[in-house]
Amino acid sequence: MIHQVPQAQAKELRLTWLYTVSGIAALVVGGLLLAAALGLILTIIRPSTTSGWLVPLQNNWLILIFKLQAGFSDVQPSLLSRLNLLDFLILALVVIMYAGLYTALRRTSNLWAIIALVQPILGIVFFMVTK
Repeated sequence: MIHQVPQAQAKELRLTWLYTVSGIAALVVGGLLLAAALGLILTIIRPSTTSGWLVPLQNNWLILIFKLQAGFSDVQPSLLSRLNLLDFLILALVVIMYAGLYTALRRTSNLWAIIALVQPILGIVFFMVTK
């Protein structure tokens, strides 16, 4: 006896790899931001010692904006106008995360799922255009 899977379930089984990839992307982005926050906390506790491997993580736009809003004196606002490879990596991983969310939410509301998927892609375009 052959076990047949309905088409909708077969399509879902083909997309399970996207759930895994988007979950891994979410963990990587979370880890990068957590490491940057840890580096920021370490520089607050001990300003004289900076961890060498955490310094590149502290130059992403999210941490820089946090430092500017928190009133840190050693922040250069000109760093926000630089195109940073780490920022592109984070935005690309966010696109992958949203692609996984799209596959999960497309049955609920296809329009809102498409809008959510387009947002990080537009974020990359706006980031490149506005620098």
